[in-house]
Amino acid sequence: MNGYRINLDYSKNINEQELLQDTKVIMSLIYRDYLCSEEERNKLIAQDEKALSEYEEKIREKYNSDDLFKDNTLKNTKLIQSDETTAETAVTEYKETLFTRIKKVIRKLVH
Repeated sequence: MNGYRINLDYSKNINEQELLQDTKVIMSLIYRDYLCSEEERNKLIAQDEKALSEYEEKIREKYNSDDLFKDNTLKNTKLIQSDETTAETAVTEYKETLFTRIKKVIRKLVH
């Protein structure tokens, strides 16, 4: 440990200190696997499993393959409708101004 300084305040809780999230995770795993009693270890493992299953459930709801395809068809119909409306309004007449006519005549003379 040549260049590493440990800055821990042992009077404070881990969550109260300014530590990286990875540092907090490593310290909690060391506590859970090596320092706490068997009963507390089982409680912590159960809490971790519950949190992981809740996270996985949120991910499943967010990225459900059935819902992804349903939303996609709705988006496609909206895009088709918007393309139709822009196609109707996109037809406009273009009239040349006097200035652009003069520019064309000068270009023809030069070339």
